[in-house]
Amino acid sequence: MIGKDDILACLALIDEGLWEAKAMGEITLSGDAALCLVHGAMDEVREVDAVFEPHGIICGIAVNIALAMDLPFDWLNDSVRYAVLPNAPTEPFMHMGNLRVSAFSAEYLLVMRMMFMGERAANVGELGFLLGKSGIASVDEAQALLLRYHDATMIPPGVLGMVGEILGGIRPNNPQ
Repeated sequence: MIGKDDILACLALIDEGLWEAKAMGEITLSGDAALCLVHGAMDEVREVDAVFEPHGIICGIAVNIALAMDLPFDWLNDSVRYAVLPNAPTEPFMHMGNLRVSAFSAEYLLVMRMMFMGERAANVGELGFLLGKSGIASVDEAQALLLRYHDATMIPPGVLGMVGEILGGIRPNNPQ
């Protein structure tokens, strides 16, 4: 597991590596990393899910960080890039000399959690946290948020029912 302080140290090392490479970089935190660093929902993560550029330079720096800090080589995981929609909303987090760090907005993190819930028990707690952080108070509001980004046919079966259970509410007016 990687704690907040270690993640911040890793980001500082990426900034240093970018400076040495005479490059500017951007990292957009997603998933647990955003919940941990930006929203304070957890104290540590298994990996740092993020979208970043320049990809090759940051990947090389991340491998060196893994060696220096005894982290898994995939501590910086960019597989989320395949699931993020173009122009997904972000919010700034911090700016270092050569590295700008942002995170996907709480609402977009909520959409991603609802779309890719899986069976992890932690997702229920994370979903509840993001519902509150996003100000979503009803299943209909959650459904409207999902429909802003995805076609109704893409919404996983049962997700709105789970949202209803978390909120203690009823099923949506237009069930899936």
